[in-house]
Amino acid sequence: MPGTIAQGQGSAAARATRSLYDSAGRVYKTEQLKDVVVEIQNGVAVVTDEGTVVSSTQTIFDSQGHTKRTIAADGQITDIEYDELGNQSATIGHPVPAEEVGWGALYPGKLVRHRAETEYDAYGRRSREWSNIAQVEISSVG
Repeated sequence: MPGTIAQGQGSAAARATRSLYDSAGRVYKTEQLKDVVVEIQNGVAVVTDEGTVVSSTQTIFDSQGHTKRTIAADGQITDIEYDELGNQSATIGHPVPAEEVGWGALYPGKLVRHRAETEYDAYGRRSREWSNIAQVEISSVG
């Protein structure tokens, strides 16, 4: 059977995940790999071929160490905003043509992003939330 090995010997191609860390110890990139080769050498698993990256995700941090933007494997971005106390106050989705999400009559030819906001009370508890907000981008489609 291709890709199989007898227990305790040989090597086989496999899929794997690799996490890359920044100087603060945070994962800033995760890569999905294919055709990784792991060999058993003297009873120890050793990667002999790191394979090929088939997709990756990325996290960008702000100066305070908060997640500022995530980039999914398909390239879609999500931005995150924080209030002055460091509470996550907004999540803004990937820009899409307004016509694709039913907002074309209001924002013809514009890119819009779905936005959700959270407000906190004096004790840091969520006190109000809003969703389904259209954030209109300055640039237009096309």
